[in-house]
Amino acid sequence: MSTRIRDPKSRAPRNRSTPQSRPERPAHPPHHGRRQGTIRGSAQNGTHAIPHPKWRLLAVMLVMTLLAGGLTYRLVELQLRNAEDYVEIGRQQRFRTVQLAGGRGDILDRNGNSLATSLPSTSFFIDPKFVEDPIGDAVRLAPVLNMPIEDVRALLGSSGRFAWLSRQTTEAKAAEILALDIPGVFTTTEPDRFQPSGAALARSVIGNVDVDSIGVSGIEKIYDDVLTGQPGELSLEIGRGGPTIPGQREVSRHPIPGADVVLTIDRSLQFEVERVLAEQVQAMGGKGGVAMVSDPTTGEILAMASVIRNDESEIVSTSLNMATSWSYEPGSVMKAMTFGSIIDAGIADSSSMSVVPDSYELGDYTFTDSSPHPTYEMSVADIITVSSNVGTVRWAEQLGGTRLDTYLRDFGFGSPANLGFPGETAGLMIPPDSWGGLATATTALGQGISVTPAQMLAAYNTIANDGVYVPLQMVREVVRSDGTHEVPPIPEARQVISPNAAGQVRNMLESAVAVGTGVNAQVDGYRVAGKTGTARKPLDSGQGYEDGAGNFRYITTFAGFLPADEPELSIIVTIDQPTASIYAGHVSAPAFADIASYAVRHFGIAPPPAIAAGQAFVKPQFAAPGAQERVVSEVATLAVASPAAPDPAAPAAAPVGVEPEGQGDGGAGDSFELEPEG
Repeated sequence: MSTRIRDPKSRAPRNRSTPQSRPERPAHPPHHGRRQGTIRGSAQNGTHAIPHPKWRLLAVMLVMTLLAGGLTYRLVELQLRNAEDYVEIGRQQRFRTVQLAGGRGDILDRNGNSLATSLPSTSFFIDPKFVEDPIGDAVRLAPVLNMPIEDVRALLGSSGRFAWLSRQTTEAKAAEILALDIPGVFTTTEPDRFQPSGAALARSVIGNVDVDSIGVSGIEKIYDDVLTGQPGELSLEIGRGGPTIPGQREVSRHPIPGADVVLTIDRSLQFEVERVLAEQVQAMGGKGGVAMVSDPTTGEILAMASVIRNDESEIVSTSLNMATSWSYEPGSVMKAMTFGSIIDAGIADSSSMSVVPDSYELGDYTFTDSSPHPTYEMSVADIITVSSNVGTVRWAEQLGGTRLDTYLRDFGFGSPANLGFPGETAGLMIPPDSWGGLATATTALGQGISVTPAQMLAAYNTIANDGVYVPLQMVREVVRSDGTHEVPPIPEARQVISPNAAGQVRNMLESAVAVGTGVNAQVDGYRVAGKTGTARKPLDSGQGYEDGAGNFRYITTFAGFLPADEPELSIIVTIDQPTASIYAGHVSAPAFADIASYAVRHFGIAPPPAIAAGQAFVKPQFAAPGAQERVVSEVATLAVASPAAPDPAAPAAAPVGVEPEGQGDGGAGDSFELEPEG
């Protein structure tokens, strides 16, 4: 059987053409008319001819090259040229920088007891960017903050990125704010100043700080740059919505704590001085007062208190350091410096005698003692003991105004105490070219001159310290955070009067306490030297002393030291406008005694054994000079009751000013009478 193989071409349909011969169909039906001719013409001109694939590839490559170049440039800029700048921008978006306080140094007493320190407290601030509902959140926050709703809403809706909400809050208030869980409210820790012994203790010395821990008064202000530490920085990473991411904290700069300032004051003594002063001002109906205790050898201030009567008639501590900023006319307490100058100048000594009438005319004015008395012959020591104004004036005339001015300025008057307290004053001295007889007389009596308690204490220290003036000191040392100790330079001392002159004045002042106007300043078992001073207070207008109703206001002072033979403590007590009594022997001297009694026990100062043997001084008895007539003037008669003519056969009575034991200068006051002639 044979098989034929048919040619494939023979299988094709007879009337069907093969694929090779199939005619091509146009892609679009033919067009007729003008439009067809236009297209044909455009194709022939090549205006919209399809570009060759080669050019399309070049165009794409060019675009890609430009994009790649731009990206490369941007990457170089981000990664190489400005990398740190963009990293910082990113950090600012993710991190919040909080300043870390360097820690304010402590203020310590001489024994290392803390008087002022800083404790951590919680403060709240706002970042308005993260606040979601300013109005609703303000309604919730306002009662807790005790603020108007509108004020809180203004904080929450402010345009900035930071605003304080509440600073240095109590623990209870901080818990209330945190419990509200308000977005955009953040916490930070700030130091809050705290006084461990109470805010009132040594208030006028320590001073205060503001909410930013910047000193505004007292030692806090004087040594602000020393107490203030150097701040550090803490970075907190925050998430979306503002919450802090736990554990993402970085200390970029560590804080450096401030230095501690060690004062010369003693905390226990300071408390007692403030207590005694406040009680005495209250008991005497005074307007205020100052008390200071110091070491006369070194000038270190051991206590310094200032109290005032507030609007509720309560006696409270004040932040104003009245010991350095309050100047007043001191009265007879100035006589110690007057006679120290007279003795040092060689004009007299403590035993020099003079005739002392009860009044003395000087130009158109008449000076009198506190009450009329016969004319006596008195020693300088007697004049100090009984605080005779007339006797003091007559000796001061021999010294003269020029020399008195020089001595008093050397004693420290007319210059600030330079303790640095805000408002410290130099007092008021008569200009050197304005001295005359009347100015000499009034200044010698402590009138017509204004001083501060600190100046007066420094002057008495000069008497106690053998005539050497040593400036007062308040700071013992500064202790840095690294443990180093810095001791202030020793103040420059100067010799004002000779040791002999100072010793004679000490003996006279001891007599004034033992049997004179200062008997209420005595301390059992100790020899005390000191002087009373009762002075009229000028009117607020500065024009005279007597008000429209004929009344006078007074300031009382007692200044002294003990033990009298080897002084270790000096004390001054000044009380403003007492009303229960106007005499320093009744008002200031008892407070001096209370403070001194505590201080000698506190510091363990033993009494001298000789004092136990008996009284060292006897009240002075005066005899009227036979040939000297008593000086009685018409002005004196007008100023005080005219006494009857003394009986020559009768012994002369002791002058008023030597009061019965325990009366001091009561009834005798130290203020002088100064009336114009005719």
